[in-house]
Amino acid sequence: MNAQQKNEILVNFIKSTSTQSSDSLYFNVLKLENFSEHTLVLTPKIIVPQGFNLLSRIPPKVRLQPGKTKHIPFRISIAKTAYSDINYNIKAQMLSELKEQIAQASCEVHIRPRRDWNFKIDDSEMIFSGTKNTSAAFSFHLVNLGNVKEKIHINIQIPEGFKPANSNRKKDFYLHLSPGVDTTIFYQVVQKFKNQELNFSDKIKIQAYNDIYQINKSIRISSYTNVFDYSPLKGQYQSYIEYSRRSIDGLREIKDELRTKGIVPLKNDNKLLYSFTNYDLSNTAEFWERSYYQLVFEGKNFSGGIGQHYSNLLVDAYNPHGAFAKWKFSTSKKSEFELYASQGLDYNITSVAAGNQLIIDKILIKTSAGYNEDSRRKQKSKSGILSASLPITKNHKLNLNARAIERDYFKDSTYTQSGIQGNWSYFGRITPRLFMNVKNRFQTKGFYTGNQENNQLEAAFKYRLSKKNRLLIDYSYQSKTGGSSDYEIKNHRVKSALDFRTHCNQNIRTGLWLEEYTNSETSLHSESKSCNIWMETSSRGDNIAYTISAVAGYRFQENTGFDSGKEIAFKNKSPNFNLESTLNIAPFGVRCSYINGSQKTSSLSQRSNYNELRISPTYRKEMLRDKMLFDLQADYQLDWVNNRKSINIRPKVSWKLKNNWTLLADAYISAYGERKVSFSGNDFNSNFRISLHKDFNIGRKRKKEKFHKMKMVFFRDDNKNGLHDKKEKGIEKSLIDINKNRDNKEEKNIQLSKLVSQSDGEISYNNLPEGTYDLAVNQLASTDGYFNFSGSKMQIKLDKDTTCFIPYIKAYKIQGKLVLKKTSISSAKVGQVSNIKVSATDTHGNTFSCLTNRSGYYQLPVAGKDSYVVNIHNPYGSRIKVNNNLAKVDFSDKESETVNFEFVEKRRRVNMKRANNRPTNKKYSSINPNKPKKALNKNRSTATKKTKRAVSKNTIPTKPKIIRNKQKPAKLQAPLNDLFYWTFHYFNSKLKKTEDYSVYGAFVFLSNANNFAGELRAKHIPAILLFNEKKKLYYVCIHKKPVN
Repeated sequence: MNAQQKNEILVNFIKSTSTQSSDSLYFNVLKLENFSEHTLVLTPKIIVPQGFNLLSRIPPKVRLQPGKTKHIPFRISIAKTAYSDINYNIKAQMLSELKEQIAQASCEVHIRPRRDWNFKIDDSEMIFSGTKNTSAAFSFHLVNLGNVKEKIHINIQIPEGFKPANSNRKKDFYLHLSPGVDTTIFYQVVQKFKNQELNFSDKIKIQAYNDIYQINKSIRISSYTNVFDYSPLKGQYQSYIEYSRRSIDGLREIKDELRTKGIVPLKNDNKLLYSFTNYDLSNTAEFWERSYYQLVFEGKNFSGGIGQHYSNLLVDAYNPHGAFAKWKFSTSKKSEFELYASQGLDYNITSVAAGNQLIIDKILIKTSAGYNEDSRRKQKSKSGILSASLPITKNHKLNLNARAIERDYFKDSTYTQSGIQGNWSYFGRITPRLFMNVKNRFQTKGFYTGNQENNQLEAAFKYRLSKKNRLLIDYSYQSKTGGSSDYEIKNHRVKSALDFRTHCNQNIRTGLWLEEYTNSETSLHSESKSCNIWMETSSRGDNIAYTISAVAGYRFQENTGFDSGKEIAFKNKSPNFNLESTLNIAPFGVRCSYINGSQKTSSLSQRSNYNELRISPTYRKEMLRDKMLFDLQADYQLDWVNNRKSINIRPKVSWKLKNNWTLLADAYISAYGERKVSFSGNDFNSNFRISLHKDFNIGRKRKKEKFHKMKMVFFRDDNKNGLHDKKEKGIEKSLIDINKNRDNKEEKNIQLSKLVSQSDGEISYNNLPEGTYDLAVNQLASTDGYFNFSGSKMQIKLDKDTTCFIPYIKAYKIQGKLVLKKTSISSAKVGQVSNIKVSATDTHGNTFSCLTNRSGYYQLPVAGKDSYVVNIHNPYGSRIKVNNNLAKVDFSDKESETVNFEFVEKRRRVNMKRANNRPTNKKYSSINPNKPKKALNKNRSTATKKTKRAVSKNTIPTKPKIIRNKQKPAKLQAPLNDLFYWTFHYFNSKLKKTEDYSVYGAFVFLSNANNFAGELRAKHIPAILLFNEKKKLYYVCIHKKPVN
């Protein structure tokens, strides 16, 4: 508490320090004590920091009697942009009648930190248009919405083939954002080589993060031209041919392979897919040649029917009797029928299946049945499947699936097996942060040798601790019984994980793994228990990425039973340690792993001890302007348990040639041997292959259809005649998206690409079918003040060769700012000046509009010299008065005019009424029923008149004068329901402005102030008690709030 005493007066604050949130209300009381022997007349003054607003009225003068104490309550609104790392001081000064400072005090306000920032990109697509334009730019926006200064790390990952336009421009940097500050960053990227082929799967990835959370965005790379040739085809013959020659183990075996695949378009959107494969091993000891032919037919709407059908036929030329065919037909989206047949020299396979689905009361039910007969396996089977999906609630779902099978075997002896397989799963959100997923799979008797039952239950729980932390718990149980050896297997496993992010780019997962395994057979009983602690960490940077995972634990195993008639007992205690790490430094990479102990596998019966080391380096590099790709993978393994070692090397080269030819060459070299023995010639095995790949695109013209050309010209119409003159320049980077109109009866399945205009502003579509097209225009670059007033969307009917001119006119501008003037007790809803519509209407009735930005500024382009009426939308209704609305603008010599608007919040009217909706001039007999009725009415009516008179004169009645009867008032607990409510305007002569106030209060007679204050506190009502000199009359200010 800071205070200064000058022998006469002591000034201090009730709360010396306080912690507040930004954009909140702060309350405190200034305490004055007079230690002198004479009355002091003081002028209090409270000084608040910049951006803070003092809401309470401070009395201009305070008369303080000797030995008395005075309290001055006040409220302050904290600035919305207040920093959390700054301590704000509120000062109070006491001035004498001569305006001299005789005392002062101060208190501190600490702001609670509020961290909130956002990151977004302006456009999710970056366009490289044409062969000349080898550069493109993108921009992203960051804003700090909190009150803490943020240090944000920006990481930009640019794919291969591109680089920053400025070599000094960093791809990894930091940004410091102060509270309320936003910034936009422009970044330009260029292609490393001209005329290079772009990979449309490439994306520019941008990461923005700090110590609280991370935001990832990506920008798609696209390339558009200004000419599109649409081939008037019903479809296209698409085909490729590939030849490869493979050498196995040096020259001991040579294998030639010829393969071709393709698509043949048919009528009514049907397709025929074909493939041919020929193997020639004439240079080997086997000396055989084998060929496969495969035809696949796909289509819909055949023979006037409905639905879809699919056929597949494969013929084996080596075996003339070997072929199979598959036909699938669906009459609608709800039912389908499938037929499968296979014919061989000594076997025959036939399969028929049918299915249907229906929805009953939001429950999806699927049913299917099938029959299979296999002469090769000597069996027949019948099956039926029933599945259902039940949405329990919005956040809970249950899936059921059951399958019944019956098999008849007639190989050696005829017998029948039958059983049921099924599963059910449940997913639900228990709380906004807790998710649960449960799965259960089961099998009944008859599926394997002997009778067997299998049941597996899995349950997963996920709890979000925060934006970057998650808690995962997995539980699984499996039980198997039956079989020829009459065994029983049980397994329990619990796995917990904590997933959190230490800082921007590093993820860490750690947890505990507990498992219990039991295997009981006729002659052997085995039990195993293990406990493991595991951890995974990963990080990814611009060119460096790494992952590290480790498992450390302990395993206890015990076996008891009989082996060859002898009783055995075996106990084993062994530690487990598994370590795996990967490191990628482009273009190199390496993966290392070491396993010592037991390794968990998906099958419960496969449990082994391992002690091995594996190292796998990689290298991947694009060369010769990305025309050649070299990929090298190697693997070295050292196994101490089996006393083995191995090495594998896999080099691969892909070379893009002209005319869609591709040359592929790869090899596989491996060697195996004992750990301490050197490799010999017989331990090596090699495989070499070289292949040549070619794509063909063969088309055929469609009959009875007309095609036309369409050309679009974007230009600067300087003379505003609507025609493209020679001296008028074109508009570049205008993106056109064209689509066939939905109401067209002509062919709609036309794949039209987006085009971007070049420096001449032209775009051409060749060989387009007749019809109506919808066009959407989007400008990708600045037009230097030229605007397209024809609209961004248009419709064109194409029945001949057409040229469309789209003029861009130099726009006149109407600009200005919206200023909001609020009252001191304004509603929080009144305060936004962004996204408010401003429109201008010319003399012909054309309307142009725009929206204001965050600061209230706007810029409205209009189409030429004319008279305009400017109007602004008022989203606040009658609460706001708009000044300068419907302003008229006439352009003469200027190309821009300024029109500013003012939103002025209206002041409230005086509205005095009681809280219980009774008039203020009613009798107050309910306040003190023990008091004489007439005297009380007289006193209250006098007080009410004084109060009304004070309000009408724009003054605050801090000390209403009451004429009381001589008799003493009785002790009374004031009824809290007898309150009144008033509103008034007060002209602050010092600030020279009118302030609006709203007050709840009550006038009561009390002989014991503590009882009444205690009653208020018991009902949790904040109160300020003011009293007169005789401490008999109290004015209770419950709270102060803006007028509705």
